[in-house]
This record gives sequence, structure tokens and C-alpha cells, in this order.
Amino acid sequence: MAVALAGAGACLAACATMLGCSSKPAPALTDAATMGGKGGQGGGQGGGQDGAQGGTEAGTPAFVGVAKNCLELRQCTFACKTDTACVTRCVTQAPADAQKKFQAVQMCSTKSCPTRDTECRCMAECLFPSDCADVLDECTVGHEDPFCEANCR
Repeated sequence: MAVALAGAGACLAACATMLGCSSKPAPALTDAATMGGKGGQGGGQGGGQDGAQGGTEAGTPAFVGVAKNCLELRQCTFACKTDTACVTRCVTQAPADAQKKFQAVQMCSTKSCPTRDTECRCMAECLFPSDCADVLDECTVGHEDPFCEANCR
């Protein structure tokens, strides 16, 4: 059990690094966050322990709650922005299969874009054909990805 927990801790540290998170608290909510971003109403701040900050640039609904699959895990971590505690909560509460698929996307993207540059990530993750498009599609099961919607379209 201790080995599993140590492995999970290493996984979370890697996720935070790959997502570009820092230990700084999340910035104050802006109009874009509280109003659902450029896409319109519907964002806002999630409530309760499982809530995540709402609103994305393209109007993609923010995920609030415990992720049940890889897409919801991507939505949850995207909504966290730079809040590492939030990212950690998203990852640790997700099922193992969701974590595995999420990690596959993160590892592929990091391999293609070591500096985590947004333009590079768009080319690697969101455009087809690309290095990570198939891995991301397996994660999102063909649904729109929040990072891609907000940054690459």
C-alpha cells in the first residue's frame, strides 16, 4: 500500500509539472471565468470539496465533481488552471483507467513539447494527424477537449 501511495505521489508531481502548474494559489476569478469565457454564460465557480473553478475560453462547460473518465479528468484539470491542489484532487479521485489514459496524453504531449508551449501542444494534441491526436482521441472518446477548444480552434 505504501508503494502504491508513493507511486501516486510521483504521478501527481509529474502531472503538475506536465500541466505547468505551480504551488501558487489560483488567480482570482475573472469575468471570463465567472461568465463562462468567450463562449457565453455557464461558467462560475464550483462548490463543495469536489468543485472545480468553472468557465473556459471557448465556452466548454467546466467539470464539477469527481471525474469518472479521462475526458472528465482533462476537464477537471483544465478548470484547475495553476492550482496544484485542485489538479491533485482531480487526478487522485479519478478511476485508474482514466488516470492511465490521462497520463498517456500527458506523456505524449511532453515528449513532443518539452517546454509545454501552447502552440506546440496544439500541433501535437489537437490537430489530426499529429503525434498525440490518437492518444487524445482515446481519452476523449471523440468529444471536444477543453484545452484544444480554448487554445487551438
